[in-house]
Amino acid sequence: MLTTDEKTAVEKGREVIDAYRKAHAEFKPSEQSVAFGKLFNELNDLGLDKDKYPFYVFFEKSQLYNIESLGFDDKADFESSATEEDKETLKSMWK
Repeated sequence: MLTTDEKTAVEKGREVIDAYRKAHAEFKPSEQSVAFGKLFNELNDLGLDKDKYPFYVFFEKSQLYNIESLGFDDKADFESSATEEDKETLKSMWK
């Protein structure tokens, strides 16, 4: 289960990713690598797991956040107990 701090970090990370996604279409080619670097650093600064690639860790924790919000304890619980409706709901959640 995610800790309160991890949940807060996921929520902040989602805001950062959403802002990047929104602005991405407006970036000039020369701005894209700078913006991506900033995004990388902001996700890394969330402190979810400094020893791993921040995008991987963030999206892994974000998926777990979604799974827990559906009432499951973890990914294994979801995989063994989820109904088709649960799976469809998960597909429609933030990613």
